[in-house]
Amino acid sequence: MNIKLKKFGFEAIQAKLDTAIANMDKTINNPLVAAAARAEGMAKRLVRVDSGHLRSTIGVEVLAPNRVFFGAGVLPGIKMFPPFYAGWVEWGTIKMAPRPYITPAAMVMEMELPHTITANFIAEWEGS
Repeated sequence: MNIKLKKFGFEAIQAKLDTAIANMDKTINNPLVAAAARAEGMAKRLVRVDSGHLRSTIGVEVLAPNRVFFGAGVLPGIKMFPPFYAGWVEWGTIKMAPRPYITPAAMVMEMELPHTITANFIAEWEGS
């Protein structure tokens, strides 16, 4: 038994899918960079300040479309390392309790990012 299916009216849906896929980098990259910038600000507010050196090295660098690096020792365009004590502040030592600043900011970014990307995709879908 051979069954033949004909499709009618799917051209508009196919055009919307093509447009949404073509704009996917923008749909993901813009919220990703914005969320990373908010996480940077949150981490700078959370870090304990003594001299301010650790706070000044917290940053975001866009590596490629849809790829960002967020953490201590990040200044776009400048090769640098985080202060040697950055890990000690984040995770603690035998003599010092942890005072996390990157992890909470990254967790907030991780929680809000899927919702933002979904909202952008829906706006892109409805706009096309």
